[in-house]
Amino acid sequence: MKLHKTKIILRASNWLGDNILTMPAVFALREKFPNAHIAVMIKKSMADVWKMTPVDEVIPFNFRKGIGGIKDRWNFAKNLKNKNFDVAVILPNSFDSALVPALAKIPERVGWATDGRSFMLTKAIPKPKELKSQPQFQHYIYLIEKWLDEKIDADENIRLTIPPKTKEKISPIISGKKIVGLNPGSTYGSAKRWLPERYAELAVRLEKEKGVEIIIFGGPGDEKVCNEVFEKIIQKDSSTGQCCKNLVGKTSIIELSALLKKCVCLVTNDTGAMHISAAVATPVVAIYGPTDWSSTPPLGTGHKLIKTKVDCAPCFKRTCYGSHCCMTTISVDEVYNAIAELV
Repeated sequence: MKLHKTKIILRASNWLGDNILTMPAVFALREKFPNAHIAVMIKKSMADVWKMTPVDEVIPFNFRKGIGGIKDRWNFAKNLKNKNFDVAVILPNSFDSALVPALAKIPERVGWATDGRSFMLTKAIPKPKELKSQPQFQHYIYLIEKWLDEKIDADENIRLTIPPKTKEKISPIISGKKIVGLNPGSTYGSAKRWLPERYAELAVRLEKEKGVEIIIFGGPGDEKVCNEVFEKIIQKDSSTGQCCKNLVGKTSIIELSALLKKCVCLVTNDTGAMHISAAVATPVVAIYGPTDWSSTPPLGTGHKLIKTKVDCAPCFKRTCYGSHCCMTTISVDEVYNAIAELV
């Protein structure tokens, strides 16, 4: 397909991990049309992740809830219309994600035929049943290919580009030892979290037996569980606690990316940080409980996926009201041995 349109806006996801999973398709689009102006419309809290990619413009939004949000969307659409985009590619499935491009009257609007929104699209693409068995990043590649009506050369080994200023900013945090990152939180819900007690036991064992430094990562909402892990590390071994850094809530997405790039691996639940780590070429040991590892694995190769072996998983529930056996059956030894193969 020869692209006659020169200005493309991508409506991105509201979730950090999903944004990373769209990038193989977006990077391939960038390579196919190097002279096109590609912009990303993204929730303000997620905007930084796209500043490390080859898109030309990041357009953040922060819509209020309720009546105020309707006004916000209307005003945003008016401003977007003035930018004269030719095409809007709506990557999420939701009705709301298609609303602003439709209100902005962008001439060509492409997206999934889902959530009763097809009337707002000029090209509504059905999701075939066979796509359900494919990893999530393949869904976005399929969407772009159906829009272009041709194959694209997409590589899942995408890489985020860390700004030099950020590298300088994080340099005082790096001691020179090998670093293993721990990411014990999860925005989606507590059911996705491996036990804090086991994260702490793992940290002490890694520091004592492998001589690594431990850094605890976490975003907004992860403070309680990350602080609990840090306190348990100190309780188990004060010397390990002294060389452990707890950075929960202290890093931007760009700073998190830069620090993860310095780690030899990240031990993590199924979260956005897992996908960031893969996107900066740091292998992950990912612990899966109620979610489906085959649907949202980290991009690329060299990762270790710890998959629960219980019948009730994946249940996709945010909170477990049972025994939480999907996580309690995953031992410290199992995770430690996976790390030992990487470190």
